[in-house]
Amino acid sequence: MILLAQACDTTNIVYHHLSKQFSIESVIVEERVPVTTFLGKRLRKLGFFAVAGQLMFRVCVVPVLKFLGRQRLRQIVGQYGLDISPIPSDKTLNVKSVNDPQCAALLKRLQPDCILVNGTRIIAASTLSAVNSIFINTHTGITPMFRGVHGGYWAMASERKELFGTTIHFVDQGIDTGKVIKQVIGTPEKKDNFCTYPYLQYAIILDELTGLCRKIMGGEPILPVASLVKESKLWSHPTLYEWIKNSRHSW
Repeated sequence: MILLAQACDTTNIVYHHLSKQFSIESVIVEERVPVTTFLGKRLRKLGFFAVAGQLMFRVCVVPVLKFLGRQRLRQIVGQYGLDISPIPSDKTLNVKSVNDPQCAALLKRLQPDCILVNGTRIIAASTLSAVNSIFINTHTGITPMFRGVHGGYWAMASERKELFGTTIHFVDQGIDTGKVIKQVIGTPEKKDNFCTYPYLQYAIILDELTGLCRKIMGGEPILPVASLVKESKLWSHPTLYEWIKNSRHSW
């Protein structure tokens, strides 16, 4: 078993939780998309005003929410026993992108039974077909209704709190369109906000992820299940204007 991920707290959480029970051979870590490339793609896709609004939210609001949510974050970490410390360096292999030939070569060398994906960019067909392994993603949202990013926040902001949760799904070439394996619904507290939602969403899915890995290691077939919702929508980063508009429903 390996992780294919970006360097972040949630990747650390998954690694430390699973490594207590399973042998994780390696963690392949891709570099983050350069800011200029990221912004260029968003400008072409969303336009100037939307991207400007997203930047204003990121710069003006997120630091405040992180500060206000620091105690709640400590509570979640303690309550669920989450470990956000860095992954040991001897376990990590760095690649520029999950879609680089270097990554495919590593997968071919490692030949894992299962590849757990966490926080990467969309994985290309060349990587998905590099080995005869199953790719499984943990997504902070109930798919297909909350595909894309910040699914917990958008569930709250759109007054669909009954769909605040996490999905484990097979990976395909779409954006969170793979068949569902497991979905778990959670209940955020009033003191949760945009910055604490993902930690809670990972906390509630870890036992299910552990059980799934146990089945995979035991050679049991992993079958898809019906999603909790049929609606499908792709969400992006909130803008400052959207956050202000939705703040009465969610931080």
